Amino acid sequence: MAVSLTGSSSLGRTQEARTSLERAMLQIVARVQSSRGINSASGSTLEVAVSDAGKNPTTIALSSGAITVKEGAGAADPITPPTIVITSLTFTKINNPAPSTSSVRIVATAGYNENGAADPDTLHTLQTTALPL
Repeated sequence: MAVSLTGSSSLGRTQEARTSLERAMLQIVARVQSSRGINSASGSTLEVAVSDAGKNPTTIALSSGAITVKEGAGAADPITPPTIVITSLTFTKINNPAPSTSSVRIVATAGYNENGAADPDTLHTLQTTALPL
């Protein structure tokens, strides 16, 4: 019975890491889709142009194990919960032929926060591509 409970706990942590990462990726995709364009995408930082001058540019980045969003001159706020650690986040700008706009490839890995580090048994990686609509 103890083995079953341990498995359930690990499964729950893995599910939480996956679900939290999915939510963050959906937020990133939505911000790209609603942007006017991709200013830059390199390493763990993405900058998009937005119509609202107070939020321009909007920067998405990896900071201390969290995905953060900074709008204009505002502070960078995390969009991932403290229960998970983002171990990697990579943005790659893709220059598409005209008349299409540039798109961005997004790859992120997260795991359950186990005393400040990602539990390797709960790691989950997601990747997608997004472009301004």
